[in-house]
Amino acid sequence: MSSSRIRLTHDAYRHAPLPQPKGDHNTYHLGEIGNHNIVIACLPTGIYGLTPAAVVAQQMLSTFPSIEIGLMVGIGGGVPGPLADIRLGDIVVSKPTGLFPGAYNTTMGKPWRTAAPKHKMGDSNIGLHLTTAARSRPSMQSSFVYPGESEDILFESSNEHEADQPSCATCDKTRIVSRPRRDSQAPYIHYGLIASANQVMKDASTRDRLGEELGILCIEMEAAGLMNHFPCLVIRGICDYSDSHKNK
Repeated sequence: MSSSRIRLTHDAYRHAPLPQPKGDHNTYHLGEIGNHNIVIACLPTGIYGLTPAAVVAQQMLSTFPSIEIGLMVGIGGGVPGPLADIRLGDIVVSKPTGLFPGAYNTTMGKPWRTAAPKHKMGDSNIGLHLTTAARSRPSMQSSFVYPGESEDILFESSNEHEADQPSCATCDKTRIVSRPRRDSQAPYIHYGLIASANQVMKDASTRDRLGEELGILCIEMEAAGLMNHFPCLVIRGICDYSDSHKNK
C-alpha cells in the first residue's frame, strides 16, 4: 500500500497532504470513503460566523475546483416544539419544507435551497459509530457521547438562567419541561428547516417565535455565509436549546 494512502476502516483511507496556493490559508484533511475522494476543512479554532465560513469555502473551491458535493457539518441549537422532539445529540439535516428551502438567513430574511437528503428516514448506525469511536479514542468520550438523560435538561422558555452562574445548579428545577423517556439513547435524525444567524442565539422567546413562524428545527451561525458560493447540505448536531441556559 502506498505511504500516501493510510487505511482507516475497510472502505476509508487517509491521504497525504497536497501542495496548496499561497492565498489558501485553510488546513485540509484528505482521504476517501468508498468511491468518493474527500476533502475536509474546519474554521480556525475559536472563529465562527457567516464571513469566516464564506472565506474557508471560497478558498477550498479555488484549490479544489472539482468538488461536486458539499456538506456543512457542525453543531447547532435545537428548537424544541410540536414539529419535532429535539434532544441533545440529535441531528438535524436541512430539507426544504412546504414554505421555505432548507436554510433560512434570519438576518436577511432570505431562504436558500440546499440539497435535499436522498436516503429514507429510518434506522441508522450513528450510535454504533459514536460508541466505536469513543472506545478507540477515549478522549472523545466526554465531548461526543450522549451524557445521559439526567444532563439533557430543557427549561420552560420564560425561565431565565441565573445570572453569572457557571452552571444550572441554582436554576429553578420546578421549571424543567417534562418529556417522555426515549427507548434508545441513539441520536434521532430530523429533516427540516435550519435557521442561520450572525450571532449566538441565547433567547428562548426568540427561538420559540422563529420555530412557530418559520417551522425551524435548528439555529446555527455559518450556513448563510456559504449558500451563495458553496451550495451544500447542512448537517447539525444539537448541542443546546438556543436559550440562556446553554453552555459549552
